[in-house]
Amino acid sequence: MNIALITTGGTIASVVETSIQPTAHSSAQTPLLLVEHFHQTHPAFGVTFDHFAPYAILSENLTHAHWKHLITTIESLDTALYDGIIITHGSDTLGYSAALLGLYFHDYALPIALVASNYPLSHPHANGHANFAAALFAMNALVTPLVFVPYQNPNSASVALYAALEMTQIGQLTDSVTTPLGAIGSYDGQNVTLLPYTKIALNAPFAPLFYSDFFTFTPYPSLSYERFAFQPNDVILHTLYHSGTLHSDTAIAFAQKCQANGVALYFAPMSATSTPYATTQALIDAGATLIVDTTIELSTVKLLLAYGNAWERDAIEHLLTQKLLVR
Repeated sequence: MNIALITTGGTIASVVETSIQPTAHSSAQTPLLLVEHFHQTHPAFGVTFDHFAPYAILSENLTHAHWKHLITTIESLDTALYDGIIITHGSDTLGYSAALLGLYFHDYALPIALVASNYPLSHPHANGHANFAAALFAMNALVTPLVFVPYQNPNSASVALYAALEMTQIGQLTDSVTTPLGAIGSYDGQNVTLLPYTKIALNAPFAPLFYSDFFTFTPYPSLSYERFAFQPNDVILHTLYHSGTLHSDTAIAFAQKCQANGVALYFAPMSATSTPYATTQALIDAGATLIVDTTIELSTVKLLLAYGNAWERDAIEHLLTQKLLVR
């Protein structure tokens, strides 16, 4: 088994000095620490690694330029030489990068795992080594290539395996991952268990181009839109309360202004099986588009890529409604 190991910085590549930070030395040591620890704890597992390091940052500093660099690094690999790709990544923006790579490389020939750590690897409670081992064992078990995230939640004996398309941001104050549909499998330190799933081909070639005039709004009581300066061709993703609602009067007026000013307005997330509130239907009537059964993270990267690639509106609508993973 030969793996392309791509390191990008993050907590997993950091050291604790006066603060947690990735250094040139620690970033260079990351593949050595992970690989040596894995070989020591799993001597019978035959695997070799080729290391690539497109950049080394704390993931809260992630930009579209970093995403483009990461994507072009992956695209430059000769898939015939590898059995899979492991990307070490910071935890703060892991949910967004997972959603992006899950979408962009949905039809890719190799499995891709994004591996993070809740603490630097030297910390006794770090889950980075367990997540790394789970990535390798899961790649051995996968029948169909998949982009996924192995992550061991605190106080959990096993490492959960999450489909990247369903990944959400790691919870604040908890260091835990909770996704709407749950994990697609797990690794208990010896065996991998996978739930059945079916991938639906995307067949939509992207270039790593991301739309710059993109904004998000998060609802809270008395949210005012008055200071937002509408510009034609802006794209807005507005998140909803858990029941798929917003303040009816202000949000409807905002949707109407967006439509009048040539601003594309989307709302998410919303369950397709939920009965919409009157507020939700009014937003749709005012010109907004509701994105159903899709995480905020995946909705974000779908819009960034689709508008960045200058797709026609009907192609964007198809992408937003297309189900790519069935289980």
